[in-house]
Amino acid sequence: MDFLFSLLLIFLCGCGLYALANHNVRKVLVEEIDKDIEEMQKKDDNK
Repeated sequence: MDFLFSLLLIFLCGCGLYALANHNVRKVLVEEIDKDIEEMQKKDDNK
């Protein structure tokens, strides 16, 4: 029973870390996309 409990704990910690990393990656990607969109709009304004 202790083994299963520790396994569950490790699994939950892994999921938490994965979600956290995923969130940070998504935030960075969104920021990069926002920069690209701003640059495209500036180019359009210059026309």
